[in-house]
Amino acid sequence: MSIFKILTIYDKILIVLIVVVSFLSIIFFIIFAGNSVAGEKYAVVKINNQEVQRYQLDGSSRTEKFEIEVENEIYLGELVIDDESVRLKRLSKEILPLSIHSDTGWINNQFQTIIALPIKLTIEIETMEENDLEYDGIVY
Repeated sequence: MSIFKILTIYDKILIVLIVVVSFLSIIFFIIFAGNSVAGEKYAVVKINNQEVQRYQLDGSSRTEKFEIEVENEIYLGELVIDDESVRLKRLSKEILPLSIHSDTGWINNQFQTIIALPIKLTIEIETMEENDLEYDGIVY
């Protein structure tokens, strides 16, 4: 006996509705999640989870260079900033044989990241709101 003979028309409609709602929720998250937070946006360059540089995404178009130290040698990285989007140009083949980091392309939302392994370089988008305050401790 086939499974489709066991299911009623209402079961089939319910399955289709669940699938459609699942896909719509993913699409809405991608469209609205990055733009829901107001405030200043920054592109943060980290190596080994240590912040190396921070660039404000202020709507201008520019190229920023930063230094990467790998095995006591200095390499230059180029970050292309256009409006509120960022992309990393191809780094030296000596430290990164594959170009996955540059193939990632443009990122402009907080949930997007550019990763360059094996040097553990990441580029993330961070948003700081005007009312974000960091506390070291609370004194009464």
